[in-house]
Amino acid sequence: MDGEKHFRIKFWSTYGKDCSDAPSNVTKLTFSNDSKADMTFAFDVKGPFEILKTKTNTGAMHPLAPKTEQKKVLNPKPVTMFCLQPLKIVEVHVKFQTPKPSEQ
Repeated sequence: MDGEKHFRIKFWSTYGKDCSDAPSNVTKLTFSNDSKADMTFAFDVKGPFEILKTKTNTGAMHPLAPKTEQKKVLNPKPVTMFCLQPLKIVEVHVKFQTPKPSEQ
């Protein structure tokens, strides 16, 4: 109703319990471009969430995306800016940052 897109991610506390049926705290979201034009956008998360990694099969680059250098980085930041061509997809792996039991 607010004009924004929302996702519901289910997760519950697994501290000190046998929770083999608990959902993962990492959720993979897949977005596809079903239109006939390139879509240019960026992902961002708020609250106790973190984008772990992204993966796409598009060949186009976002016009404002930083140029990637050939340096080897131990923990590179995931790409969050995309220009998604028609019939291409982007996968975004989002992690729910669970609070420590002492923080509750």
